[in-house]
Amino acid sequence: MSKNSKNSVKEPAEERTPAPQPKALNQTAIDPMYIGRLAGTLLGICLVTALLLGAVNQVTKPRIDAAQKAKTEAAMAQVEEERNGLPGGEVEASLHTRLCVAETVIVGKVPDTYLQLGQQ
Repeated sequence: MSKNSKNSVKEPAEERTPAPQPKALNQTAIDPMYIGRLAGTLLGICLVTALLLGAVNQVTKPRIDAAQKAKTEAAMAQVEEERNGLPGGEVEASLHTRLCVAETVIVGKVPDTYLQLGQQ
């Protein structure tokens, strides 16, 4: 026999079983008890966290308020000290014109032009 005659003999094909297909998502059943237990657990965690946060707030609020009050008073005292060092004071004047007069302190660069009131 020749080599070709051996190759020409066909063996029966192997039967293949199809691979199992995963279930579709819409066919998966979710246990309602599991969902209820999960929701209850999350609700419990949220309640405990809220209670702990409220307790911490009750303990720290007076301390935070006292620190904020001291900080505000220190800032106001510093501004009062700086204000006392500025020139100015009470001035009595009588005006016979309809011109609005205001005392102004310029902070920063002084403008190139300004209005000077005087007798004309």
